[in-house]
Amino acid sequence: MNLRDWLMLALLGVIWGCSYFFIGVAVRELPPLTIAASRVVLAGVTLWCVVIALEIPMTWSWQAIKAFFVIGLVNNAAPFTFIIWAQTHIASGLAGILVASTPLFGVILAGLTLPDERMTPMRLFGAGVGFAGVVLVIGVEALHGIDGHLLAIFACLAGSFCFAVGGIFGR
Repeated sequence: MNLRDWLMLALLGVIWGCSYFFIGVAVRELPPLTIAASRVVLAGVTLWCVVIALEIPMTWSWQAIKAFFVIGLVNNAAPFTFIIWAQTHIASGLAGILVASTPLFGVILAGLTLPDERMTPMRLFGAGVGFAGVVLVIGVEALHGIDGHLLAIFACLAGSFCFAVGGIFGR
């Protein structure tokens, strides 16, 4: 990867990471399902604008529509709902750390379901190092909130699991 790729990756990380902060602010005033639905609708409208502006041809077969529905549910609606609900009970830093488990779930699930994505010690190590990096960047003190709200913690992990499933399905 060149410098531009690294900068784009860093920008993406900042954008994704900030979303948990903004969700933490929003859940003080709005119900979780309203926030999740707003996110999904805003993203959908934005993507349709891009498709129309770039004149990207769309396939309207039933197979494609079913695939869009599944990916929308598994990679957007369900995880956003789980994570946003969880953030009504846990801090945004802890939510960010828990969602950073997505690559760990991804390596394990891909290794179990995709013949060309073997689960190797190096892949697990790489995902683990990435997870540890997120913990260090957010701050180990965010983990102090892990002692309570077990259901919220599982909801965050369920959202992370959904992201991993969505990535594999999307492939």
